[in-house]
Amino acid sequence: MQKHPERGYIIFEFLLCEENQKVNPHTSHPKKYWHLNAQKFISLYSVSKELNAELFLVNYAKK
Repeated sequence: MQKHPERGYIIFEFLLCEENQKVNPHTSHPKKYWHLNAQKFISLYSVSKELNAELFLVNYAKK
């Protein structure tokens, strides 16, 4: 989480695409694994609303 002087709070959540998955960062979307991380996404969304923050979910891979 960062606080931008003009935009306010910005929250970044980095979501790793595991090597054994068939998706990559370009084709991945949190809705595809909602059942695994629902509570995490709900919590991040709630915190972002309470802080009036921008929330960015960033997909990445090690390769």
